Amino acid sequence: MRNYWKVAVLVVCLGFIPSKLFAQSDICSTLPSVASPGTPSEIIVEQMKERAAAQALQETQRANWTSKMIPMKNNVPVSTLRALCIFRAEVVPQSALHVLSVRAPQEQIAAIEDAVKRLDVPQTGPKTVDLTVHILVASDRDETQLKAVPSSLKPVVDQLKGMLSYKQYYLLDTLIGTAVDSRYVTLTGSVAGLRPTTVGAVYDGPRSITPETENYQFTANILVQNGDTSAATVRLTGLRYSLGGVTITTEIDVPPGKQVVVGKATSGERAFILVVSATIMN
Repeated sequence: MRNYWKVAVLVVCLGFIPSKLFAQSDICSTLPSVASPGTPSEIIVEQMKERAAAQALQETQRANWTSKMIPMKNNVPVSTLRALCIFRAEVVPQSALHVLSVRAPQEQIAAIEDAVKRLDVPQTGPKTVDLTVHILVASDRDETQLKAVPSSLKPVVDQLKGMLSYKQYYLLDTLIGTAVDSRYVTLTGSVAGLRPTTVGAVYDGPRSITPETENYQFTANILVQNGDTSAATVRLTGLRYSLGGVTITTEIDVPPGKQVVVGKATSGERAFILVVSATIMN
């Protein structure tokens, strides 16, 4: 793929948007994983079947479980909350709301609430930061292989439409990671849908279809500033995002509870846009 990239960096601090809107997952999940794009398609298909079967069985077994929203006073990191996985439970942190979404057998709810109280204490040591990075694609054409933008990002897209002239916006991927203050965080992966699909040769069976993938990497040094005050900010220095032939580098401040549009890189009819949010956990 030969493209000429033009990189522009803009920082837009949007109005307060709770990070609860970002999809969270069960930190105690035991469902089988699915390989990343680039793995042979027959392996991915088989793994998806196994996961779907396991999930269907799990839902049947948990049909009578009770759901409970447990309030929390402190931002407790996921690594600590995983202690709750000793129970038969689904545990989904909602740090921006200071609640823990729990689903478990009714007879275990009281014990889980008691365990949460024991874990819900001010954290000592270096502060940790939960970082969420959304990669948006803006385009003047229909991108049938890309995902629709979730409602949580609609305020971002509405503001971008007032600044950029692209007709369509899509979600390419979402990166979620936890970093320690004054340490680097590196998030990597692969995405499909940016290049045409390769169709394999036909043998005795059905024609094989291999999705073309692009590798990406996001790195940044995390610095918590004014962490014990209402003016707390997460500063990302040495921020670098690369996808294919594009590279975005900058330094930004991310106030907790806000989404920040970091930068834009264009290629032909497409633009790649980073949207970052951060939560100080302790």
